[in-house]
This record gives sequence, structure tokens and C-alpha cells, in this order.
Amino acid sequence: MLSSVGTTEADQNIKSVFCFTVAPDFRRKGISSMFLEQVCKDATDEGFYCVEAYPNKQFKDTFSGHMGPADLYKKHGFVIHEEAGNKIVMRKNLKFL
Repeated sequence: MLSSVGTTEADQNIKSVFCFTVAPDFRRKGISSMFLEQVCKDATDEGFYCVEAYPNKQFKDTFSGHMGPADLYKKHGFVIHEEAGNKIVMRKNLKFL
């Protein structure tokens, strides 16, 4: 999905990961990592400036944390862009990929 909130072209050219979950039998097999790598590759190929994700500050469980844990995004080069309440906006710049 494309977020259109922002004032500059870079702020308006963002691909967003809103939610995803991996079935219990398939967790801890690298699927989330492969998913994020593919999202970033596709976003780069499609000309997006960055990819955003919106995890909770604290990961409790898969039902409330269906945005994925913040550590997963950090592992893949996302950085904290801003924080609001229990949510974090994490961003990975693709301009230099």
C-alpha cells in the first residue's frame, strides 16, 4: 500500500507494510525475512523512496503484534522515524539501494 501523507515527494513515495503474520508451523524459518527482503526489492524496482512499517513498541503476541516485532525491522535496516503512543514508525531508505 502507498502512504500519501507528507509534504515532500519523498514523504509521499512510501510503500508501507501494515500487517502480516506467519502460520505457527512456519515460524522461525526465515519467512518474515524473505518477505521483507522481497517487499524492499519490489519497492526499489517500483521507484519508491522508502518502506515503512508500524510495529508496537513492545511485542506481546501475534494477535496484537500483527505488524511484526520492531527487532525484525531493525535487523533489515529499518530505523525509527517517529514514535506515537505504543506505535513506532520505522523506515528503510531505498534511495541508495
